[in-house]
Amino acid sequence: MIDFESLNNKKFAYSCLALLKEKSCLNGTEILILTSEDACKRLFNCSKYSILSEVPRDSRLVDADCYDEHGRQRFYKDKIFADDRAFVVSNHWYGPKKSMPDNRTPFLQ
Repeated sequence: MIDFESLNNKKFAYSCLALLKEKSCLNGTEILILTSEDACKRLFNCSKYSILSEVPRDSRLVDADCYDEHGRQRFYKDKIFADDRAFVVSNHWYGPKKSMPDNRTPFLQ
């Protein structure tokens, strides 16, 4: 079993999503939740960004896909594919006792 809490942010996010895909839990309803800023805030304590953001499946990423309006990267530049769609993954992951509210624990639960 993976010790998710010990992983850095990128490994944490991609490992969790790979496990969801492996268990056939990354489709329809789940994608609606993971792409909704409101649902991610309410369910997982995410700050401003959804966990997933949909991007064009067959084209290269542009800065607007991963960076906010101030030029700060908010999503990783590696696409994941699910439900015949493409997404980038939030890089905002905080565990317990961090400067931001813990969103790892509710996501794991």
